[in-house]
Amino acid sequence: MELPFKLTNIHRGVLITLRYLGAATLYEIYMILRGCILYGNRRDVRRISNALEGLLEVDDHVKIHSELYEVFREYPMDEKKHLDILRKELEGLSFIGLIESTNEYYNKLKQLFGTTYSYRTDEVILSSDGQNVAERIVQKRHVIVRPPPQERKKVFIACAFGYHEIENLCEEYLVPAVQGLGFEVCRIDRDEPPGSITESILQRIRSSVAVIADLTYARPSVYFEAGYAHSWGIPLLLTCHESHLEGISDTAKVHFDLAQYKISFWRQDNSGDLKWKTSDDTPQIRLKKLLKT
Repeated sequence: MELPFKLTNIHRGVLITLRYLGAATLYEIYMILRGCILYGNRRDVRRISNALEGLLEVDDHVKIHSELYEVFREYPMDEKKHLDILRKELEGLSFIGLIESTNEYYNKLKQLFGTTYSYRTDEVILSSDGQNVAERIVQKRHVIVRPPPQERKKVFIACAFGYHEIENLCEEYLVPAVQGLGFEVCRIDRDEPPGSITESILQRIRSSVAVIADLTYARPSVYFEAGYAHSWGIPLLLTCHESHLEGISDTAKVHFDLAQYKISFWRQDNSGDLKWKTSDDTPQIRLKKLLKT
């Protein structure tokens, strides 16, 4: 279930700013949210000006600036205090996986000692989730926030359920691969979702750490679920029966837009056992690499 994390207008301002800057220090973000332009070389002025203009183009910019004024209105200005306030807002965005540090060394120190940001040197960037949310804000679409990374404990499996060989694939390879890495399996065909089944599927995909989609039998629903996961930047593992690569009707053949991605092809031998093209194609090995566990 998705957590009810509410984005503040300061959060929105940070996400929009990073969308235009790409990477920025906390101090750069602070200056932009205050409506200032940092003077440096031409490249810096140009990119920061673009970020400021992008922020002002969003309909909520008046609310954003109003909220910032409430936070930063005291005079004389206490910059250190204001930066600490903004740092906490960034930590909230980091907690739900929308931003991340560009400094791997810093990330390790934070895990060990809880080290705080260096306001002027440590840069942050949008994660894949953050990019998705920032785009929705800029496009003035409904914003959906995924659960924090530490709450994503399931792998969503999309297949043409009901076929004997597909059930074998799930039980012998897909489910053990998921459980072997300490995650839970999410199969929508075995759950009784409340309300709309479509919204329940989308919510469960967003809440998953990864999605496994078997393209055998070319089910439109499986392609839809794979595409939805891809749009969110969710790790996607594709499998398919080898006959769907060539020598089969166009309706069942792997669609062109997914054929360019890595797909693990499998077959059944005369005894009914499933075989993979190479040992590296097995779901267990591929899922482990995909999630870098």
